[in-house]
Amino acid sequence: MCFDSARNALILFGGQGEGSFDVTNSTYEILYQDEPVVLKQPTVQYSLPGQNTKLTVLAAGAPMISYQWQKDGVNLTDTAQLQGSTSATLQLTSVGAGDGGVYSVVLSNLCGLADGQPIQLIVSTGQISMSRGAAAGDPLMISWPNPGLVLQNAPTPAGPWTDVPGATSPFAVVIGQQPQFFHVRN
Repeated sequence: MCFDSARNALILFGGQGEGSFDVTNSTYEILYQDEPVVLKQPTVQYSLPGQNTKLTVLAAGAPMISYQWQKDGVNLTDTAQLQGSTSATLQLTSVGAGDGGVYSVVLSNLCGLADGQPIQLIVSTGQISMSRGAAAGDPLMISWPNPGLVLQNAPTPAGPWTDVPGATSPFAVVIGQQPQFFHVRN
């Protein structure tokens, strides 16, 4: 038995014999074919202006999978700043504010189609820094350089994001039992 990865086929070799004169050899192929399925992908991705970023999807299926990345529902094509529009990894060079939005990927092969989940690319206009005092119970201090930015928090990285009322930099966060995620927006 062997696996032919180029053709996604399991090859079985065998035979049977009765007595020393009557021998029959047989070869069987079992082809593996399945529609594409997304195994892993982000739902939210953060980037700073000028930074390079990648959106990657891990998928399975056979035969070979074709990919088509979209932004806000429109198919993307490769440019000097955007590479991999038909691969598992979309690469953006020197991200700008206009690159923020909702990205998705459509996967296809001879057996069918699959859509990845939307990926929200957030291009942050300011960096958040965090620090904590050495004493037990000291709050976590969150700071951001631009006073015009609004601090938001959410229970998960995917949201839902809500404004933190009255938050100014630096902002003290008391660490509790429930996880909290923070970012700043315009």
